[in-house]
Amino acid sequence: MTEHAILVSLDVVTAGTFALLAIVAVRHRDQPGAAVAGTLWVSLAALSGVLVGNRLGLLGARAAATAILLGWVVATTLWAGFVFTYTRRGPTPTRRRIAFAACYVAVVGVTTVFGITGTTTASGVIRLVMAVLQTVLLGVGLFGVFLVIRAALVDTDPPLGEAIVLSGGGLCVTLSLFSVSTLSTFGPKPLPSGVTGVLAVSAGGFAIAVFGFSVFGRAPATGPLARQSVLETMREAVVVVDRDGRLVDANEAAEHTFGISLGADAGQPVGSVLDAAPDTLAGESVTLSTVAGTRQFDVSHSVLTDRRGETVGSSYLFRDVTDQQTRQQRLEVLNRVLRHNLRNDLDAIRGFAEGLSDGVVEDTDTATARIHSTASELVDIGETVERADRVVTRAALNTESIDLVALSRAVVSDIEHQYDFDASVSAPREGVSICTDREVLRTALREIVENAAEHGDSPIPTVSIKVAENDTGGEIVVRDDGPGIPERERAVLLDGAESPLRHGSGVGLWFVSWAVTRLGGDLELATLDDGGSDVRLTLPDEPRAG
Repeated sequence: MTEHAILVSLDVVTAGTFALLAIVAVRHRDQPGAAVAGTLWVSLAALSGVLVGNRLGLLGARAAATAILLGWVVATTLWAGFVFTYTRRGPTPTRRRIAFAACYVAVVGVTTVFGITGTTTASGVIRLVMAVLQTVLLGVGLFGVFLVIRAALVDTDPPLGEAIVLSGGGLCVTLSLFSVSTLSTFGPKPLPSGVTGVLAVSAGGFAIAVFGFSVFGRAPATGPLARQSVLETMREAVVVVDRDGRLVDANEAAEHTFGISLGADAGQPVGSVLDAAPDTLAGESVTLSTVAGTRQFDVSHSVLTDRRGETVGSSYLFRDVTDQQTRQQRLEVLNRVLRHNLRNDLDAIRGFAEGLSDGVVEDTDTATARIHSTASELVDIGETVERADRVVTRAALNTESIDLVALSRAVVSDIEHQYDFDASVSAPREGVSICTDREVLRTALREIVENAAEHGDSPIPTVSIKVAENDTGGEIVVRDDGPGIPERERAVLLDGAESPLRHGSGVGLWFVSWAVTRLGGDLELATLDDGGSDVRLTLPDEPRAG
């Protein structure tokens, strides 16, 4: 058998192999990458058919070479698309990217045709453009080979043997360009045997991958997809950094919680992205600024290592425990109210009542007034606990645009008939609006103003309310001329916990703290040097409900 006959027979077998592979791909069209692979193998079968026609004298060398080059442009693009779809690594095939790839293939195809057939001076420029475009496409094909090998070596999926034969087939497709692009003239003789050899090796590699390793019987994308799905569906925020503490990745929960944009924040120090010192993230609990205001998180830190055990980075999982801590604080405060305030006040009422009943109290008016006063304090505590429970246990916030100046004046107007006090509301300009929950904020602000009006030292207490804007929303500062907030009260609120030996005396400040936390804001308490107290509410501008 002559060499010519051998080449023709090999081209026929190669074309048949690619056609058989395409049939298998159609049968497994529901598997990842099968549809693209089927299209790839149909195009390669057509190229082998072109070689048969050229060697039998049915197709000229120039026309055959043009068809081979155009087929290479299509096949290399399809090979890269198959790898991206099959392994789910590399760029995600989207409609926009597919449309861009189609336009690129069309441009490369047109320049290829003109580069081969052009005889004018302009064809030199076209050949240069063709060379640049083909080089880029060559790089895309080699990148597909790299992704398959990397998937086998790094993720062990697919197996190394399958990756070798699969990437071998793709490498031959990518390098088939060189089998004809080096020809400077196209005479009547058939195309070189190297074209047949490259396509035959490619067909053999793909056939071994399909029939030997059952490419479509398994999905190497399962592992990465599973990891990605688990990470993205987690309710907890997850952030990944490199060994130098720079942001590498973040799941959707982290993006929504901390306002991270990977496009802009990737590569930035994690401390600047999260607005926290990196060493604080290694602790068990940390307070961080979020899109919804200041929140408390339990942090789980894990070191990431490569297969040689070398540290390559770290991952941080942030579990929001703000609501959990609030519930714990409520239990502690309610326990103290029942154990301390309620018991002591009832004992006092019982003592005065027994004195009146036995006739041993000489000043009955004073005893009666003390009973009334103590009972009123218990009623106030009960009402405050009820308001706190209503605010803290609400299923969701009803955020709306609120004018803080108008709200402050409305709160003052509500309680003016109950207390004799002098109140003023001021702001840099008329109308400071943010989006937050009206009921929660109004109830908390009323608690602060009412407490200032009730416990002022002067005959007519003075209460001033200042409203201002800040970078994230607004703030309200309530200042009075009363005795100030005891250091013990402020220390207990700062620590966020009570104990039998260290606790507050009421429920009001705790209620305000819970309400502000629910709104995602911050509460600051201060006793002024010249007397009085300063209560500052810093509130974020939340998205409108619905």
